[in-house]
Amino acid sequence: MCLVLFWLTLTLDVREVIGSNPISSTIQKETRLGSCLFFSARRFFMHQEEFTQLLNFYQGRGAASDQNELVQLLRETQALYGGVIPQQALEEIAQALGFRASFLPAVLKRYPSIKTESVRHSLTVCQGPSCGRRRELLDFLSREYGVEPGGVAAAGFRLQTGGCMKNCGKGPCVRWDGTVYTGMTPESLRALIEKK
Repeated sequence: MCLVLFWLTLTLDVREVIGSNPISSTIQKETRLGSCLFFSARRFFMHQEEFTQLLNFYQGRGAASDQNELVQLLRETQALYGGVIPQQALEEIAQALGFRASFLPAVLKRYPSIKTESVRHSLTVCQGPSCGRRRELLDFLSREYGVEPGGVAAAGFRLQTGGCMKNCGKGPCVRWDGTVYTGMTPESLRALIEKK
């Protein structure tokens, strides 16, 4: 219920700025995903009071020393800002909880469903017995996007490798933002990434 209210508030605020005609629906969608820096900064300051309350609440619950509370803080911050955590919010969380700047990005690598402005998508390439023998997808990603497993591509995705995705007969497989795609080729992978 709380997440729906935040989303509705964000959608209504965005419509005030860009209008509610059908032509602007693409702009509204991109704004909700945080792809426009102007709207991202506006959203951050627009929700500053709610964010401060959220941060204070989780500080009181021990988010600095309890990873479960920290992850819940990150998830609720993501919901507050429409699906991605602004960089300003990450900086404030790190400062308020006494973390080094490199700590939160390390935590976020373990939770691909939590997205920041710089990394909106997660790509996992299957390394199971059938798919793992074929390195063509990893080689393609390295060559075309300059990213290795564990890294972040300039195209806005984090690359990881994972265990078998249980589609061996249809491989090679990838998981893009939690959805498994089978029979991937470099061309189909490029189309998936550029579709974002």
